[in-house]
Amino acid sequence: MSSHPKDFTTRLVDIIADSGHISHRIHLPLQSGSDRVLSLMNRRYTVAQYLSLVEYAREKIKDVRFTTDIIVGFPEETAKDFELTLAVLEKVRFSQIFSFVYSRRCGTAAAEMPDHVPREEKMRWFAKMLALQKQIETELKNC
Repeated sequence: MSSHPKDFTTRLVDIIADSGHISHRIHLPLQSGSDRVLSLMNRRYTVAQYLSLVEYAREKIKDVRFTTDIIVGFPEETAKDFELTLAVLEKVRFSQIFSFVYSRRCGTAAAEMPDHVPREEKMRWFAKMLALQKQIETELKNC
């Protein structure tokens, strides 16, 4: 199940922790590690709220593992915003990520936003993120 971070509550974590029948593998979409980009995406959570949920789940469910979704190169994203996303990857240490380079979709609010980052730069960011995630996954397997 993919939970939206605004709907993934401490109460839900408690239910998972107390149940012997619910997987301890949680898919919790991050999308970006930048509050500014999350706001542009119209997400209704902050990085601090997201990390607080992860921390709470780790306290309650000792063997919890997280997977996530990340969009790279969202309109108006900067190199600093992207670096913030990498910092969250390093902090959370997801067991797997599902990541995508932003692609414009007609009819969405994002399609009307300025997009100043060249595709080549987005692809460099994407490759850097995948390399970091591969390193994290290798380290998790060796633990």
